[in-house]
Amino acid sequence: MAVVSNKSDADIIRERMREIRIRLPQQVLSAKQDVKQLSDWKFYVRSYPAILLPLVSLAAFALIPKGKKLNAANRSSMTDNSSTKHAKTEQVAQRSFIAGVGSAVAGIALRSATSFALSHASGVIGELASRRSPRPTNSFDKNTLAEESS
Repeated sequence: MAVVSNKSDADIIRERMREIRIRLPQQVLSAKQDVKQLSDWKFYVRSYPAILLPLVSLAAFALIPKGKKLNAANRSSMTDNSSTKHAKTEQVAQRSFIAGVGSAVAGIALRSATSFALSHASGVIGELASRRSPRPTNSFDKNTLAEESS
């Protein structure tokens, strides 16, 4: 480690350490917010909706099981009247269930879309308002530091 040769070098080191002490809490807070943002899945949904919506749709399509198809042997066994009535009743019940699930999903999607649109709009309005109002200046200034040390 080099030995400080004159007083001005020591002052420079002190100023540099003061700068670091001032900036360090802000940098730590910024890093903490960045980590929180990177681990938040909602951030990616808000940032990349055009990419994630088709991907999620494809995943849901792949994960949902397909209905059973009736082969020729099963169709021929359902020739009597009671079997046909039972199949129709089962089909109506299945359609009703699908309609109920679909309406529930649509309601949730509508509420989520409305919430997302409102939060996005309030963010945009807040950002526009902050751009118009004068921002406070940073209390740390190199010129101020130089004046203090003189």
